[in-house]
Amino acid sequence: MLDEILVMNNRKVWTLVQKPNNNKIIGCRWVFTVKNDDQGKIVRYKARLVAQGFKQMKGIHYDEVFSPVVNFEIVRLCFSIFVCKLQWSHCQSDVKCAYLYAPLDENILMSQPQGFEDPNKPEYVCKLNKSIYGLHQSGRNWFLEIHNVLENMCILKKVDENQHLKRVDLAKELGLTVTTLNMLIDKHMIIEECHHQIGSMASKKLRFQSGKIR
Repeated sequence: MLDEILVMNNRKVWTLVQKPNNNKIIGCRWVFTVKNDDQGKIVRYKARLVAQGFKQMKGIHYDEVFSPVVNFEIVRLCFSIFVCKLQWSHCQSDVKCAYLYAPLDENILMSQPQGFEDPNKPEYVCKLNKSIYGLHQSGRNWFLEIHNVLENMCILKKVDENQHLKRVDLAKELGLTVTTLNMLIDKHMIIEECHHQIGSMASKKLRFQSGKIR
């Protein structure tokens, strides 16, 4: 739980403000899960703070919520062609606490998390700055954020509605170096023609998570 709060503090997920008289305050709660490895052994116990999104009011707290994810047929197709037949390199990656990178446009107030209330401001509430898990629009906001980051890196463009992304090396108009990047919420499957490009993409991911790429 402490790790979750530290991440949220580092990413400035909320700002404590005085509780207004006329604004609806949504609650939050802790969700506890157990993470297992491939062998079924317990790796760690995980606690996640989520907003009670069911208390949100459409048109006030959120509007659009749709966020596209990759079709699994595309994933299988990419593996069949690029990995199995062409012997390209591949890896899988995920972004820790991905939603917390995405800014939140709506004015949403949330109660302070149980067990971590500010002793100096117990009557204050959290004005959300980032798309905390549990909000209706968080998935969409994360998609828009990572999509903008990939475009700003000038190496990716969307090639179809299934979110199959293709890398365009601007320095090589002839004999393009190609990457396929299939996105599923906070997880990404990367397939590279050249093995060293896998490391390049991993490096960019670390720079993004450290806040050096936006």
